[in-house]
Amino acid sequence: MTTVAGVAITGGAIFNGLAAGSVDAVTGELETMDKCLSHSSPMGDLHYHSLSPCAKIGSKTEKPALCNSDTDCVDQFGSFATLGWDTKTNYGGVFGIARDGHVIYGPYNKQGEIWNCEDHDVCNGFFLDDGSYAYASTITFPYIVGCWGPGP
Repeated sequence: MTTVAGVAITGGAIFNGLAAGSVDAVTGELETMDKCLSHSSPMGDLHYHSLSPCAKIGSKTEKPALCNSDTDCVDQFGSFATLGWDTKTNYGGVFGIARDGHVIYGPYNKQGEIWNCEDHDVCNGFFLDDGSYAYASTITFPYIVGCWGPGP
């Protein structure tokens, strides 16, 4: 339970960005992920470590092949993860909710561009115009929730 950072709109668990040994879960475990960028833990819990191209409401659902069967999935993780997240307004939409109750938004900043490090704090969070705090789904580590924010 200590690795669970939230729940995606699909109902799947969102784990933090670390794998066993405190290494980047996406780069270290990509070969075990399917093309929804999800996989099972040793205990059998299906989960994400990052944004999923299958988690957008209305996205096509089908049994995904393994990520390592698709060179785009392996070689261009960032653009692959954002497939289906084509609405760039409202941060791309909602991806899920974090354990601390803050909303987790999609891959785009307020300007409709892919998040960069200057757009969020160290926890991968940001403040909305109404002053509330939320987390960003980025294409770089820690991918979703890096710590419980707000952070510096």
